[in-house]
Amino acid sequence: VTAVRSFQDAQPGAYLGTGFIVDSKQGLLLTSRQVCTLLGPVRVVATLLGVGASEELPASVVYADPVHDFAILRVAVAHLRRHGELCATELPLRVDGCHVGQEIQVLCSGLGNVQILSGNIACVDQNPPEFDGDNCDENTFYGRLALRPESRALESSGAPVLDSEGFAVGLLTAPGGLFLPLDRVAYVLECLRQQECVPRGTLCTAFASTPFAQCVRLGVAVCSSASAPCALLRVLRCLPGSAASTRLQPGDVLMELEGSPCTDFAQLEATLDCVAARSDAGASTPAGGVQMMVCRGGKRVEVELEVLDLLSLHPSAFMELGLGIFHEVSYQTAQKYNVPMQGVYAAQPGLVFGAALRSGAVVLAVNGVACPDLPHFEEALCRVPDGQRFSVTW
Repeated sequence: VTAVRSFQDAQPGAYLGTGFIVDSKQGLLLTSRQVCTLLGPVRVVATLLGVGASEELPASVVYADPVHDFAILRVAVAHLRRHGELCATELPLRVDGCHVGQEIQVLCSGLGNVQILSGNIACVDQNPPEFDGDNCDENTFYGRLALRPESRALESSGAPVLDSEGFAVGLLTAPGGLFLPLDRVAYVLECLRQQECVPRGTLCTAFASTPFAQCVRLGVAVCSSASAPCALLRVLRCLPGSAASTRLQPGDVLMELEGSPCTDFAQLEATLDCVAARSDAGASTPAGGVQMMVCRGGKRVEVELEVLDLLSLHPSAFMELGLGIFHEVSYQTAQKYNVPMQGVYAAQPGLVFGAALRSGAVVLAVNGVACPDLPHFEEALCRVPDGQRFSVTW
């Protein structure tokens, strides 16, 4: 690492957060994604509190989720002077351990110490909030904590939410007591323990959990059965230019996925990841398609969509030009601003483009030559003679 650099809408600098050990044998540590990056190289240092004399160890990013706010680091446990104490700090996960009213505790790291916050779970089925910047979550529930008044100022992103038995049931991600459930965390952790790649599937579609009464107004048939769901998944938006944008419409209500009722995000993501895993394994099924049944204006419509690799939709390279940083448009940026994944994102304009181009702009063409991706952008710039002015479309 020679210098810190901008990437997406994140400014260069050092970021701090809380984390906790989830596998002491492999030294795996769970934290918030904001403390690391999907694109290396990156330098990470973990300070283990309560182990010996609060040792500092080098760490590396082994996984950062493209949409959900969590990342898993690997701590160099071989450098730990008192390795036996690391096992005592491992926190087991409990995926289905949240319910409203449950008493919880949050372990937050302060300046060299650990603080314990107390409270209750106020909500477990909130739709993802709209965060500042490009990194916004989708297709997952969020929970909300009702913390004691004296604890609200001490919240720490990446802190574990613990139940009365000491199991981690959530990951604190944002101010206001918002926490992320651990179903996808447990899935990723199991893949890493088995030394396997982590298949993540997507339909390039963001859903929102919608109360059943509102779905009835959208055309869903009234159900008087006691087993009727409290909420269904409604199409919120589709990525422009994707196959889903031509077959799904905002307001469509998901009724069935692969022939089974699908009413929550955990089932949706588990199904998509399973299809993506079959595609990675070289199965004979065509490109990992899924069958969906949606309700559109009171009519049931069958839709077949291909499951795409979510990890491949995030840029894996950047180009540096005159102190400027450029990379391809990420999936989250495209979803946030409802634009296709085309063009080159200017994380930092640099000296060549100067004040004419602002950070966050998407370059579409150079001298009239379209730049749908980074290689075309580089080729178009190479054609500009030294010292000559050129036009930019963004």
